[in-house]
Amino acid sequence: MQLVLNDAEYLSTKANGEESKEISELQNQINSLIKKEDIVLANHHSSLYDDLIKDFEKKRAEYNATIHNYEVDKRNEIERLVSSPNKLTHYNLERECVKIFHGNLPSVINALKQLNFITAADFSKVDSDGYLLDRYNKTIKIPGMGSERANKLHYWRIKIEETENDKIIRNTTEKYNKLKYEVSAKWNSMESSHNQTIAPLNTRFKSKEIEIKRNKDKLIETKEAEINRIKQKFDKLHIDLKNKFIKALNKFYLDIENIYQQTKNTLVNNLSIYESQLKAKESQIQESNQWIDAELKKYNLLYLRLSVK
Repeated sequence: MQLVLNDAEYLSTKANGEESKEISELQNQINSLIKKEDIVLANHHSSLYDDLIKDFEKKRAEYNATIHNYEVDKRNEIERLVSSPNKLTHYNLERECVKIFHGNLPSVINALKQLNFITAADFSKVDSDGYLLDRYNKTIKIPGMGSERANKLHYWRIKIEETENDKIIRNTTEKYNKLKYEVSAKWNSMESSHNQTIAPLNTRFKSKEIEIKRNKDKLIETKEAEINRIKQKFDKLHIDLKNKFIKALNKFYLDIENIYQQTKNTLVNNLSIYESQLKAKESQIQESNQWIDAELKKYNLLYLRLSVK
């Protein structure tokens, strides 16, 4: 029985190994064919488009880089112009005197001139006590400039600086927007031309792509069908092994039952023989006992007779 069990286990393990091997080989084969289909599609793409897309993407990258550089240049230029004191050189203090102080102040203007404050670019800060911060970060007191005049000069400078900054930002933005518009117009024209060129190629490639997908789907369907076939084959093999084992097991138990019955019958027969022999012995013993009893009776009668005499 142990041999039957060992054989069944060995065959089952072997069948599992063979099933896994067949499925693995099938999957590798189908996957290899699918990979070949992908290679065919890639080769078709290369032959169809050649360097057309690569060149176009290179030009796209150049266009994007140009736009980005314009943005960087715009920010840098705005920052440079806004930070430069020269933006206020055309604001002559003598010409702007009425706008600043709401009247002519020759003495104050002369004092400013003598201290080298000719334009708004010559100072960057005005304190309420009449001190100005010059180009060299030196604080200089202006004679004749009290807090009221100092505050007027302070707010005037803030206002013209805001105006100039807005003008710088606006003009610089317009400048670079114009540059970007020119570059974008060229790019849009190039992109339109590229799309017209590539449209029929896309149609041909799409057709090939559909064909390749159809081939790959068929391969996948074939793989699934073959895997099911392999599994069914080995399922049948396992069922056959199971039935064979059950048949062997039933035979084993039947043989055990036959041996049991034979042994039982032999024992019963032997017991019957022994019983007959015992009965015969018992009969012999009874006859012997009867003979002994008869002899005893004879002996007793003889003894009595002898005793009387």
